[in-house]
Amino acid sequence: MKTKLIGNFIRKSRNEDGNLEITFELTEPMYEAYAQNLIKGEYSVVIDSIRYLRTNEQNRLMWHLISEICKNDNAMSNDTWDMYCEFLKMSKAWYTYVSVVKEGYDELCRAHGVRAVQALGTEIRNNGKEFVNCRVFLGSSQMDTKQMGVLIDCILDYAEQLGINTQYYLDKGIKVEENKICN
Repeated sequence: MKTKLIGNFIRKSRNEDGNLEITFELTEPMYEAYAQNLIKGEYSVVIDSIRYLRTNEQNRLMWHLISEICKNDNAMSNDTWDMYCEFLKMSKAWYTYVSVVKEGYDELCRAHGVRAVQALGTEIRNNGKEFVNCRVFLGSSQMDTKQMGVLIDCILDYAEQLGINTQYYLDKGIKVEENKICN
C-alpha cells in the first residue's frame, strides 16, 4: 500500500542501538486505518515541507462536496470518482488522452505520477484487440494551495448550480481563489 501522510514533526532521538528515530504526530482519523496495516519492516519515507501543497482542510472539503453533489439527482454522475475527474477537467488541471490495450488498463492506473484515470469507453481495433480510451490526470495530490483553490471554486460553483447550500464552506474561508477559470 502506498499513501502520503501529512503530520507534524515532534522529536528526534536515538534508540538503544544508536539509530535515529523520528516521531511525527498524525492527527487525521483516517490515518488510523493505515497504521493498522503496518507490519515491522522497511518503508520508504519522504519528508517534505507542506507549505506549498494543498491543505488537508481543502482536501476534506473537496471530497465532502463531491459526495454531496453525487447525491443530487441532477448531478452529471452519482459516482464520486467520475465527478472528481470531471472537476479536474473543469478546473483545467493537467490531463491527456491515451488509449491502452484493455489488459494494460490496471497498470496505467498504478503508473508513477498518475493520480486519476477516467475510462471514457472501449473500442475494438483492426487487429481485433480491445482498447480502453482514457483521460489521465496528475490529480489534486500534486496541486499547490492555489491550484487546489481553483479546483474547489469549480466544485463550489457546480454545487451552487445544483442548489446545494455552500454557505458552510464559504464561512470556513476555504474559497481561496477569486479568479475562476473553470468551464
